[in-house]
Amino acid sequence: MKHLIILMLFCITSAFSQKLWEIEVNPDDMLRDVTEIANSDLLLFTYNTGKLEIRRIEDGSFVNQLISKTNESGDLRISNSGKYYYKQYYNYNASIPDNDTIEIKDIRNNEVYLKFSPSINNLELENDFKNKKIFNCFLIENDTKILSRVYYTFGDGQKVYGYFFIYNIVTKEYEKIEDVVLGGDYSAISKSYLSPDDKYMIEVSAVKSKARLFNTLTKEYEFEFDGSESDEESYKLGALQNGSFQFNNFINIGSGSEYILFSFPQLNIEEKINFFSKYGLFLSQPGRNSICNNSSILRIFERLPNQPTKYYKYFVNYDFSSREFIYSSKEYQNNLDYCEIFSIDNCQKIIIDRDFDYRPGIIACYDYNTLDVESYNNKSVHFYNSDNTITFNSQEFIGQIANIGIYNSSGSKIGTLHNGIINQENYNFQIPDLPSGAYYLQCQLPNQNLHFNFMVVR
Repeated sequence: MKHLIILMLFCITSAFSQKLWEIEVNPDDMLRDVTEIANSDLLLFTYNTGKLEIRRIEDGSFVNQLISKTNESGDLRISNSGKYYYKQYYNYNASIPDNDTIEIKDIRNNEVYLKFSPSINNLELENDFKNKKIFNCFLIENDTKILSRVYYTFGDGQKVYGYFFIYNIVTKEYEKIEDVVLGGDYSAISKSYLSPDDKYMIEVSAVKSKARLFNTLTKEYEFEFDGSESDEESYKLGALQNGSFQFNNFINIGSGSEYILFSFPQLNIEEKINFFSKYGLFLSQPGRNSICNNSSILRIFERLPNQPTKYYKYFVNYDFSSREFIYSSKEYQNNLDYCEIFSIDNCQKIIIDRDFDYRPGIIACYDYNTLDVESYNNKSVHFYNSDNTITFNSQEFIGQIANIGIYNSSGSKIGTLHNGIINQENYNFQIPDLPSGAYYLQCQLPNQNLHFNFMVVR
């Protein structure tokens, strides 16, 4: 005899959270990142298709689509002033087409602010000069200086010179020129970026397990971390490679079981929590989210009962002071599958790439702080389960037309339980013979929708 276990998760109404705005995009354009642009009211939306959009925080309205010039590839950079953008390669690669000029463009209209091609010691005037390429370029000090590398290739490519430099756009002078040690620990860079205050440039080596910090004010390298020396140094290297900044002074990182918060620039460990040993939960990329009022939204993987390779996927708002969960989206989602979430505007808003109804092509923005609603502790107002039956407490809806259906985790309707006028105080619905998995019941009423999520485990 088959044993059917129905695990009731929660019941919600459509008013569980204030939706501030939503936008409709091509369902093929899956949202991969949302970045707040400093000193502006703008967001950068990055899609898996490579499309880059500028939208307003207030209402999600479209402002501009960023463009690339011919042969331009690699990492998009936005100046810390929030005014300009430019794209550059990470690593030197002789097979990449020539790119000897950087174009810096206005983020609102794509107009070119500056074209710059470095000239170090007039090397391009030599007879056997072949090409020069710019890498790891940054605008610093309120867009008045360029910090970058340039590589010169001569003849058949056997002779290459590399230089690290700082160029003053206003005075048109080089403030620093330094040789890049070819074949050295930092001859190739896997990742480089600025701290939010422009004070440090972080370089992660592509050659060794090392990273270092360059002080843009003193124009000297101040800190270096060697991941091969110890586990602690390896953690620090991982933070610089994969973490994200919090208020200029901290970097957080987490994946698998551990969440770690580091001070910056010393990278001392300030917070370390093993979420699996403490809560039985796994983390996925919490470094992308901001810490506000000592709490942060973390993406959670929770194993399904007796299924070690399958998971619920949702997010939580976690308070680091009390070590408590403020709320969990598991209580609100119609689908417990993977979705992207981004907290913005000093944790006043949260963006979800499929909204809570899990609709492809819909990106929704909610009020960050109103997810903790009254229904949080009132989970069985209208629906509850017993064995393989779901009971609908329908007394307050008598006389209304209701369409009640069951949907699978991908949002496809798989059956109808009721479609018509509600004329009794309670309904008992038999759960169909369904495969194991996550499902939800949706009750469409004239003025609201009710949802009830459940699992079928065989």
